[in-house]
Amino acid sequence: VHKSDPALQAAHAACPWLVTWDDHEVQNDYAGVTPGNTGPEVADFDARRAAAYQAYYEHMPLPASVLTRGLGGLMAGAETRLYASFQYGQLARIALLDGRQYRSPQVCTPDGRRGGGLVPVDGCPALADPARSMFGAAQEAWLDARLAEAGRAGTGWTVLAQDLLFGRRDADAGLGKLVWNDAWDGYGPARRRLTDALQRHRVPNPVILGGDIHENWVGHVKADYDRPDSASVGVEFCGTSISSRASSYPGFDKLVAENPHFVFADRDRRGYGLVTLTPQRLETELRAVRDVADAESPVDVLARFGVASGRAELEHSLK
Repeated sequence: VHKSDPALQAAHAACPWLVTWDDHEVQNDYAGVTPGNTGPEVADFDARRAAAYQAYYEHMPLPASVLTRGLGGLMAGAETRLYASFQYGQLARIALLDGRQYRSPQVCTPDGRRGGGLVPVDGCPALADPARSMFGAAQEAWLDARLAEAGRAGTGWTVLAQDLLFGRRDADAGLGKLVWNDAWDGYGPARRRLTDALQRHRVPNPVILGGDIHENWVGHVKADYDRPDSASVGVEFCGTSISSRASSYPGFDKLVAENPHFVFADRDRRGYGLVTLTPQRLETELRAVRDVADAESPVDVLARFGVASGRAELEHSLK
């Protein structure tokens, strides 16, 4: 049904696409080979995941090379390797990443449930386990090598395109920390390995793109989220959904205030982001439709942001 939409067909015809996935291609909050938490129980989750990966390959603009065991070999346990790098002259390099297929299962989800949930950091020592990974060991090593290459190049923009909110989002307005364990907050040591690599390799102009949460979040990537005064090592743009509603999370304004490394957040409007790169600047424009049920709905500019090359600092204007 989706691919019969004339507007989507026109978008595919007009632009090259780099695509990655999150969880709903298979099951809500699944993690690697661990089932998620919605829908009917499935006796053979590996078979379900493999069928979903096959459908994704058949309906998205992907090369056959992503099927690492060949088209006829996409069966239970087979890998669909989406992560890849793309070079745009001296302007930018994009690392397209997969934060779902290889990740460790979530830990400490309340009531013993699978998948994601709000977890108190102090009550879950497993959150600090360095053996847990968001990308898996092979993809982590691959990304570290790409970041080293970017550091040696020394110029241009380094874009990490992945599927999740990266920065810490503490939901506890008190002294404790309450985090959503399906996002990067559930994989703190892996996040720290990535921010350490950005600094160790002196990666030029890091920009992290994310999604998943059906809300716009824009912020600074911190060297150490436990120290609010630590250096900003990059910027982050987490995009909202184009039509799906956001969560009814209570106290949204307090959530924003509790996490000052984010400079902007909005959960009310649906839309998309447009990022423009030049050698000197990055410009991001967040756009929002007025009515998701109206195909002819006007589109408004929700906010604009700029980043000067060589400075991991967001410049923000509402209009």
